[in-house]
Amino acid sequence: MDAPTKPVQLQYQKSFLHIREHEGHMERSFSAPELHSPTGRHGRDAEMVIEALLQRLAKWPSRPSSQAVSELLNSESFGSRGHPEFCCRPCVYFIHGKCRLGASCTMCHEIHNNISLSKSQRRKMEELRDWELLMVIYESLCIRQKHSLRKQPEHAKNGIATILAILEEEISRLHPGVESAQRFLEEVAPPLVESLAKRSTSAIMSFARAAHGLNPNLCKALTKNLESIRMASVLSFLLCGDVENQS
Repeated sequence: MDAPTKPVQLQYQKSFLHIREHEGHMERSFSAPELHSPTGRHGRDAEMVIEALLQRLAKWPSRPSSQAVSELLNSESFGSRGHPEFCCRPCVYFIHGKCRLGASCTMCHEIHNNISLSKSQRRKMEELRDWELLMVIYESLCIRQKHSLRKQPEHAKNGIATILAILEEEISRLHPGVESAQRFLEEVAPPLVESLAKRSTSAIMSFARAAHGLNPNLCKALTKNLESIRMASVLSFLLCGDVENQS
C-alpha cells in the first residue's frame, strides 16, 4: 500500500498531466467534503452559455424558419444533437433498418466512425481505480480538445473547459499518491489515452459512469454539462443554420 499521501496539483503539459506536490502543505483530511453539486460555479458557466443563446433568439426579428426546424427534426433524432462530437450513442435500430421512434429517439441517427476499444483495453478500463479512470478520461479529452475541437463553436469550447475543470477538481479531491500517479501516467495510461482520444467527446465521457465506481455527483455534473453543449448546438443551428457545412 502507498504511504500516507499529500494533496497534488495537476498541470497539463504537452500531452500528459504533470503532478506537482505542494511543499509544506497540510495533508487533506480523508473525510473530504462532498464534490460540489452541478449547481456550483461550473454549472453556472454552462447555464450562462444557454442563456446567452436564448437571449439572441429572443432578439430575432422573426422566429426561425419552419424549413430550418423541419430539416432539424427530419434529419436528426433527439439523440443526434451535437453530432458528431457530442451526440449520444448510435441507434442500432436505425442502423439496421428503421427506428420507429423517429425524431424522438434518444440515440443518434447519424453516421459514426468511432474506433472501438479492443477487448483487452475495455477490460483494462474496467480494472482502473476511480482516480486512474478519471486521469485517462481527462487526458483523452485534453488531446481531443487540442487536435479536434479547435473548430468547434465557443459554446462547445467553453463546455469542454468546464468539464475539464470538474475532472481536475475531483482528481485533486481523491488525492492519489504522487509516486503512484506518476507511475500510472508513465506506464499504464499512454496506450489507453491514445486509443480513447481517437473517439468522440461523448464516447470518451461514456466511461464516466457511477457503474464504474465514480462519484454519482461527479457523473451528474459531467452529464449536465454535456447536455448543455447538446442543447446549445440545437439553438446555434436554429440561429445560424449548419455553420459547419456552410464553411
